[in-house]
Amino acid sequence: MSFGKIVVAGSRGRMGAMLLERLRKAGMEAEGTDQPFEPDRLRTVCKQAKWVILCIPSRYIAEVTRAFATVLPQNAVIADIASVKMLPMQAMLREWSGSVVGTHPLFGPDTDGVLPVALVPGRGDHAADLLEDLLQNGLGWKVFRTTAQKHDEAVAKIQWLNFMAGTAYFSMLAEDETLMPFLTPSFKRAFAASRRLLVDDGPLFTEMFSENPYHEKVLCHFREALNITDMEAVSEMSRKVRWWDRQLSECNRG
Repeated sequence: MSFGKIVVAGSRGRMGAMLLERLRKAGMEAEGTDQPFEPDRLRTVCKQAKWVILCIPSRYIAEVTRAFATVLPQNAVIADIASVKMLPMQAMLREWSGSVVGTHPLFGPDTDGVLPVALVPGRGDHAADLLEDLLQNGLGWKVFRTTAQKHDEAVAKIQWLNFMAGTAYFSMLAEDETLMPFLTPSFKRAFAASRRLLVDDGPLFTEMFSENPYHEKVLCHFREALNITDMEAVSEMSRKVRWWDRQLSECNRG
């Protein structure tokens, strides 16, 4: 099945470059473009385009969508891959009168295999169906549908809270040289496992704080969880952790 010409906006970024490469490897007609998104360049790139996939920071989605809207064929679809969905979806729907779909690949640019992608229909059911087909059957990724609200709340719990918990822990212990002789292998493994999230992607997560309306709510719940009063509370928290052991064991078996 031909999906038509696909334009990847932000093709010099890590995720944009990955997406462009995989689209081309899958035999699709794909072209990349990046900032500055000047009208003459966009007019050339977008000629006969059926899709524009925005692989850019969410704070720029409104202005970049506006730039593409002046040159795109009316039957084209604008989609994004931002890690928040409510504000980017609102921006795309406001700036573009045609079909809009939101996605969020729940993995990094160097990941291989059958990978999960959240898909949020915006405007145009047929466009959402086609994009699901493109991602799932064209690229081999595992697509599931959700809403922008459910997505942002879940991401705040899974990604943002993970970042904040690790950042709080390691920053609390930072700049204390007296701790160095006491470092255990498990501490070093924990930092190594978190390094990319906390160090490499730290600026990205910091910028995302105000873009997801659920971040503050999740942090409030986290502070409540840390209000430990006795060993019984610690024991109950430890018991709940074992739920994840069972759930992830079942996922791995599946």
